Amino acid sequence: MKDRLDFSSISKIILDNRKIGAMSQAEYYSYLFQYAFNQTDIKLAVPEDPEISKIISGQRNVSKDIIYLYQTISGSTELKGALNIIFDEISDVNYAKEQIYRILWNDISISQAKKQELSAQYANAVEFVSDCLLFALSRSFIPKGKKAVGTQLIISDYLLDCRLPSVTHHFVGRGKELKEIAEQLQHEHCIFLEGIGGIGKSELAKYYANHYKNQYSNILYLRYHENLRRTILEMDFIEDTMEMSEDERFCNHYRFFKCLDSRTLVILDNFDSVPEDEEMFHTFLSMPFQVLATTRSHIADTTCYKVNEMENIEDLKQLFFAYAPNSEQHPEIIRSSRYIIPSTRPQDNLITA
Repeated sequence: MKDRLDFSSISKIILDNRKIGAMSQAEYYSYLFQYAFNQTDIKLAVPEDPEISKIISGQRNVSKDIIYLYQTISGSTELKGALNIIFDEISDVNYAKEQIYRILWNDISISQAKKQELSAQYANAVEFVSDCLLFALSRSFIPKGKKAVGTQLIISDYLLDCRLPSVTHHFVGRGKELKEIAEQLQHEHCIFLEGIGGIGKSELAKYYANHYKNQYSNILYLRYHENLRRTILEMDFIEDTMEMSEDERFCNHYRFFKCLDSRTLVILDNFDSVPEDEEMFHTFLSMPFQVLATTRSHIADTTCYKVNEMENIEDLKQLFFAYAPNSEQHPEIIRSSRYIIPSTRPQDNLITA
């Protein structure tokens, strides 16, 4: 079950990224809300360690007096100052920030407009985490164990068009290949389908996606353009605006990929490049989602599956007759033919004597 963006989930990320021998839970809580505990008019005392532990674990809520105080302008400013102190105790602030962003992105109980608003200060860790904390404190408290948050990211909430391209009506055979690809993807993070142009790599990848779609939470199809940065940049997201620069647009799109999990399949079609020419190659393939790519090249140091000509003569005949139906009336020509050259392009589907 995905975490909800609340005080507990944010605090656990911060505490999980502490340096060795850094602050305790109680010290973290005291640092964070020192401004509130110093207020003489509301006379708040730092809770005992067991109570703080329950708050961090999500079993108890932060005091409403603290919440109301930090919703003021002065409280917001003090919170940022406290985070500056706390971040000195964190080993990798940017990594902690990214983890918080993932929870924000995956929390389907938050509107797209609010996610965009909270993400506006992402480049500044203090500003971003402060905004997320203030939002989390303002939400209705739901104890751990009673949270009804969706279990998966739904890409249709983010992309204008996330439909898979249709598979040709005349797709036949390839049963052996489909089975072998499915078996390999149970153990491999990424597979490149390699083969000559027109051999049927793209149709095989699309058919695999349609045939095995129930095994994935999401399937995303990308047609490779120039490089991975350009490919990601040219995607159409619901939140894109004309005012965005290319860098802003790319960063927003790229964050989306960082939130995809291992039950997501990304089809990268026509990757006709080599790792040496692709700056993002290793970064992209290191993300949690699975990748099924098609290429005319042999990609070294990756798992490649060679797509060859179809071997079953009956499948070849069926494919040929789909594009040349009148040839069924002349079986003697088919019998005297030596082989059929299949292709995803109709004009290439010829019987060669």
